[in-house]
Amino acid sequence: MLKVLQDEHRKNFWNLLASISAARGAKARGEIPSVGHANLLHFYAAEVGLKYLLSKTAKIPFRHEIIGGVEHVEFFGHRIADMIARLKVPAARVPAPPKATFRCVPGFKDGTGGQRFSLSQAHEAWRYGLTIDIADEADITGYLAQVTAYLEKELPK
Repeated sequence: MLKVLQDEHRKNFWNLLASISAARGAKARGEIPSVGHANLLHFYAAEVGLKYLLSKTAKIPFRHEIIGGVEHVEFFGHRIADMIARLKVPAARVPAPPKATFRCVPGFKDGTGGQRFSLSQAHEAWRYGLTIDIADEADITGYLAQVTAYLEKELPK
């Protein structure tokens, strides 16, 4: 795993937000066919912003800063809801995440009408260009917007 410093997480959060805005503008102008990659960047913006706060405010070290089995930022992986819980973010600032499972359609069928996945796996669906159920994608992106709005108030530029 690459060593990424606390301040690099902060800078990347702001860079990702700028890239999201640029991608959505390009979609609005008809220059690109979809905003799936913007959603992917939105997921990663939320993730790196939360990891910055875990390090900065919760004083959880990055793996490269410790020796042994102590809790570290990378332990959280892509689990945005777990990071928010660990940071004890009030529900008034970031509400509970949407439902537990979402659905990709069409594609792989598991007998339940489409492949199911969790919030922490949403980045995989976007990364591989899978089509997420429209309502589910709206729930996920709405939640990510709430998370990044919170982070915009918490992270210094």
